[in-house]
Amino acid sequence: MSANAEKNELMTGLITRAGKNGGRTSQTLQWKATLASTKSGLYRTDMARDLFHTAVREALEFDGWLITHDPYPIRAMGRDYEVDLGAEQLFAAEKDAQKIAVEVKSFVSPSVAYEFHAVMGQYLNYHTFMAIQEPDRTLWLAISSSVYDSFFREPATQLIVVKFGLNLVIFDKQSRTIEQWISR
Repeated sequence: MSANAEKNELMTGLITRAGKNGGRTSQTLQWKATLASTKSGLYRTDMARDLFHTAVREALEFDGWLITHDPYPIRAMGRDYEVDLGAEQLFAAEKDAQKIAVEVKSFVSPSVAYEFHAVMGQYLNYHTFMAIQEPDRTLWLAISSSVYDSFFREPATQLIVVKFGLNLVIFDKQSRTIEQWISR
C-alpha cells in the first residue's frame, strides 16, 4: 500500500471514529470523507454540511423564503467562502426582495464554547466580505432552540452576540420551523 493510500485510510478511519463522539451524532458522519494528497498533507475536497442544514432549509422554505443559493458563495479580495444558504423573500407591498444568507450551526461538539469561538470567526469573516460583495444581503446564524436556550441566553454569550451584532434565526429541529428571528 502506498504512503498516500495509508494516509487516506487512516484519515477516513479517524473521521469515522470522531463522528461517533461517545454516542452522539456528529457532523462528521455526514461528510463524505473524500481526501486528496498534496505536498503539504491531506485535505478534504468536499464541503461539509451541518447536521441541521436540511431542517433549516425546509424551515426557511416553509416560512416563505426562496432558496437562491445552496451554498451562497462569497468571493471578495482574493478570498472564497461559502455560507450555507442564500435566500430571498419578495414583499408584495414593497415590490422589493429581502436578501439573506444563513449560516447553519448545530453545536454538537463536547465544547459548545469552543464551537462558538469558531462560529464567531466564521461569522465575522462572512459578514465583512459580504458587505463588499453584496451589501444589501443580511447574514444570519441559524441555531436550534435548544442551543439558544442552553447557551445563547447566558449573559456572557449575550454580551458577545450584542457587541458583534449577530443576527440569529432560532429553529425547532423536530418540527423544522422557524421560531424566532433576532436582529441586532
